[in-house]
Amino acid sequence: MKRKKALKFACFAAAVILAAGAMGGIFLHFDGIEAELLETSVEPASWSQPSEEALDAAADFSLQFFESCRTKEYVNSCVSPLSAYLALGLTANGADGDTLSQMETLLGGGEGTLPMVNETCRALMELLPMDESGGTIHLANSIWFQDTGFEVMDGFLETNQAYYNAQLYRADFSDKEQLARDVSRWASNQTDGLIEEFLEPDEISDLAQLMLLNATLFDVKWEEKIEKDQVYDDTFRSYDGQEREVPFLHSDGDYLEEPGLYTGFRKRYEGSCVFVGLLPSGGRTPEELAAQLTPAQLRNLAGTRQGKARGVFPKFRIEQEISLDPGLREMGLVKFFFKDGANFSRMFPSTANRYGVGAADQAVFIDVNENGTKAAAVTRIEMIGSAAVSAETSVLVELDRPFLYLILDTNTGLPLFMGAVNQLS
Repeated sequence: MKRKKALKFACFAAAVILAAGAMGGIFLHFDGIEAELLETSVEPASWSQPSEEALDAAADFSLQFFESCRTKEYVNSCVSPLSAYLALGLTANGADGDTLSQMETLLGGGEGTLPMVNETCRALMELLPMDESGGTIHLANSIWFQDTGFEVMDGFLETNQAYYNAQLYRADFSDKEQLARDVSRWASNQTDGLIEEFLEPDEISDLAQLMLLNATLFDVKWEEKIEKDQVYDDTFRSYDGQEREVPFLHSDGDYLEEPGLYTGFRKRYEGSCVFVGLLPSGGRTPEELAAQLTPAQLRNLAGTRQGKARGVFPKFRIEQEISLDPGLREMGLVKFFFKDGANFSRMFPSTANRYGVGAADQAVFIDVNENGTKAAAVTRIEMIGSAAVSAETSVLVELDRPFLYLILDTNTGLPLFMGAVNQLS
């Protein structure tokens, strides 16, 4: 997975027919993608505002996911809980037995069911996207499967079309070079070129039969513009005590505080999202702070306000690629992977334990600057098989040492992206 220069976002169109019991369609070349793109006649599912229970469950997943993705101490990080949640939701529609129970527990907060997860994801697919002069938020899902000698359950595909607007691709999985090019091109198209060469041929298992992907793009300007004279160098003290002069942004916003836990600053983007930066209290690291947040505290960051603040925060840019395999096991998906006896009998019309997840990974990019923020994530799940303060007072909040940051949607209180800045150069 690598990032190269940006490409312009592409739109697509295709026409195919879903016959009873079999997928059929015409062969299309979509902006350099050789795989066969299928568009079914499945109608989108109806949707409504998610319940508080469902949003709390998604917030709990977000915090667990951030914690599970910690690979090293004191490094800069960025993950997209939203991208992972949607990709796992796609996958859950093929699960059964213990595998499904574990996924429902993780995604539904212990008491949730797969229908609740699907309904939550359906709502997020409607509530979050934005395409205005102030910016773009784009969500896309796709399912890629072997083109010959391989069957996928129609119900699995139809559910993911109805709730996730999933694009369907049939591809030759034996041609790893072309498959990697196609998947990488799809990832680039959906992230406006922020993530390119997402998949390398040697990252595809010889036993791979199907892939599920989510792409999330956030490219939004600040609601209140930061002028050039509001950007100047200041000192950032890294986790190791070293001091470095880096460009800082100065802007008005909202003051946030949880006594003994954090002080923070929030700045609005165009649309419904906000940037939140939290300075840990009591000698905590940003990661330790995140581990102590409750789902309710996380969601409240998007709406609570203790007064005005003058925020001082650094420009930063982070790129990260991470395997999700160990983290998902830590989060309770012990019957998720192929070698652990996974049950995806609602995905494939064969024996229950024949298929399972071979690999799960995520690539993320974020750039916070005076214009706004550009961020993107692509999450891939590969299936393998044996056969194949007062309002009048403005408080100064300086994020000049390691801090936790989040991009939150104010309608749901859920994070699209979150991470930690521990050092700058």
